[in-house]
Amino acid sequence: MSALNVLNAGVDTVAGKWLALPDTEEQQIIDEVSDWETEICNTERGFISRPVLDAEQIHRLSISCGLAARHMPQIAVTEYHLTHGSSKSDLEVRMGDEVTLRWKSRSTYVPDQRVAKAWGFDLKDMASHKPLSYSVVLPSRPAGT
Repeated sequence: MSALNVLNAGVDTVAGKWLALPDTEEQQIIDEVSDWETEICNTERGFISRPVLDAEQIHRLSISCGLAARHMPQIAVTEYHLTHGSSKSDLEVRMGDEVTLRWKSRSTYVPDQRVAKAWGFDLKDMASHKPLSYSVVLPSRPAGT
């Protein structure tokens, strides 16, 4: 296998935690719902929006991808796309002579030190592009691959 693409990934983790969260206004609506069966069937109101990405869960996803890359030496491309309503987060990894990582988000997500450690780069080497996009080029594959 040389490519791993996860398109339109689920918006919750195996443990049932949401990757996208409601904003304050939507959370107030959620808190006021007393009968979810009736609410789910309410076609006039539409669905609950979750425009805020849970940065901690996106960190964990990015860390997991970095650790997994150490055990998949044949992978050349990895893409993970999470979309829920107006929330969107992408992680693209291109592995050739050098490795390019790019995070794009409609939220304010920025990889943290734990993500950098999992992938083997220093945060100061990360470049910021147009708003909400970051990338880093690694001189080689993460150790262990």
